[in-house]
Amino acid sequence: MSLQYEVLKRLVKAMNIKKHWTGMSTEELLENRRRENAKNRIPNVKDDDFIVSRIEVMGCPVLKLIHKQPADHANLFLIGGGMISSPRPGSIKKALRFAKETGLDLFVPYYPLCTDYPLTRAYEMIHETYRVMLRHYTAEHISVLGTSSGGNLALGIVPYINDGHGDTPMPGYIMAISPGTCVDSEAEWQRMLELDKKDVAIPAEYMKTAVEIMRHGDDSVPDYMIWLQRGNFTNCPKVTFIYGSDETLYACAPSFEEAMKKYGVDYEMIVGEGMFHCYPVFPICKEAKEGWELMIHKMIERTKQKMKPDYKNWMPKGMVYSTAAGAAGCLGLAAVCGCTGLIKNDSCRRAATGGLLLAGACAGGAALWMEGLYRAFSYDGKRQMSRQIIEGIANFVTLPEGGVGLDVGCGSGALTIACAKRNPQARFVGIDRWGAEYASYNKPLCEANAAAEGVKNTEFRQGNAVKLPFANECFDAVTSNYVYHNIPSRDRQAILLETLRVLKKGGCFAIHDIMSKAKYGDMEAFAEKLRRMGYEKVELIDTTNGKFMSPFEAAWMGLSGSKLLVGRK
Repeated sequence: MSLQYEVLKRLVKAMNIKKHWTGMSTEELLENRRRENAKNRIPNVKDDDFIVSRIEVMGCPVLKLIHKQPADHANLFLIGGGMISSPRPGSIKKALRFAKETGLDLFVPYYPLCTDYPLTRAYEMIHETYRVMLRHYTAEHISVLGTSSGGNLALGIVPYINDGHGDTPMPGYIMAISPGTCVDSEAEWQRMLELDKKDVAIPAEYMKTAVEIMRHGDDSVPDYMIWLQRGNFTNCPKVTFIYGSDETLYACAPSFEEAMKKYGVDYEMIVGEGMFHCYPVFPICKEAKEGWELMIHKMIERTKQKMKPDYKNWMPKGMVYSTAAGAAGCLGLAAVCGCTGLIKNDSCRRAATGGLLLAGACAGGAALWMEGLYRAFSYDGKRQMSRQIIEGIANFVTLPEGGVGLDVGCGSGALTIACAKRNPQARFVGIDRWGAEYASYNKPLCEANAAAEGVKNTEFRQGNAVKLPFANECFDAVTSNYVYHNIPSRDRQAILLETLRVLKKGGCFAIHDIMSKAKYGDMEAFAEKLRRMGYEKVELIDTTNGKFMSPFEAAWMGLSGSKLLVGRK
């Protein structure tokens, strides 16, 4: 276990989260949760890549996260909370991230809780939400993912369909993360008590209290809703279970395995050694981040959807919108200042109005410029400059049989994948720092794009261009595109030399960037320096003369000085 995880585990244990589930009567616990839920609000989610909306099913809200680029696969995303806590805003952010990285449309139901209803109500609402999804997607293209009690509900959709709802087709795939169920045997209880000594979040005691809570005074609640291991799993689709070995609910795993075997279900049981409850959806330490990546990989693999690659846009749409909104705000305030008596003094009013008009005009101009950049860079637009640049660089890269190339600052994986496609006999590695300032770029996005392109000869790692985590002369090619000018440095030629350090003798390089004198110094002299060092066929190619863009495009887009440094070591 990493030091970060050990510290985190001790911190959570010291916080004694378990006390929030015990030490009070059932009614006190429910009243406490009602108060907490009343404060909870559905967050206002916005994202450039999604159409976000809400619908109502049986009087309950369902948050829809639908890709703007049409997807034919969807996921019913069930967030747990012991059947008494509603989804937190942070959970919705994770749901959005999940939708981005898997390429799935998402339906997130705020199902009825057992603070106010028997468990049957939640099952009914979730079933109806699934039926709504069936109007737009085929059953085999719908997966269900649930966490904690949501994992229980995800699995429970199968016995619910088998319990008098046979006209509803089974979903294509189920992933249950840390699903719990009430104790059904003494052996199960003893396992739970042993695990309770390790668990830092969920007390074993609650799993007995939960029986009364889930019934909510209604003795007609079917047994399988409370003891899911008793359910009828006939015709159940493929199921993936994910547990942490140190969580109380892992005691339920053997019972679930027995049920899966009884009904001949194709299932897999994944156990994170030493990990906590629902660890994949709390990616805050190395081991949990690996769990998140595993969850994403399994979902993409099992749903087998034909995804479209998402290489993002070098000009984020959100920046365009926020700048345009700022322009509108300034012009609106200018109108208020100029047309009302808000500012009494004439000279002050004229100065404020003029200043706001100027600010609005500047922001408006900037928004128009950004919109132009967005359209030019877009992979779906008419110009598709990003695609032209990426494919143009890849044309300079040829690897030997079994060779390995390195793409520095891979971002969304576009250049790495293009080079790998051009060299199927070899392998290409993409590295990036993936800093917070580029939050939408990450390793799972790169892997998803490679999968969408059908490219299997890529690998993505985290790394820093300033100090590459590789030995000298270990790659047959090195590439980079518009990366180094973003790195604060007084000597970007040193970064180029660091990249060339890992290149084997005879290996090729193709590095594209804004290599103006202000950013890089004298690059003609640097090219000559490489020749003196023994590098061959060294060229510094101006890409603003029509190769990748016209001089006019380079000027208005701020890309003047773009050059491609190529050669062989």
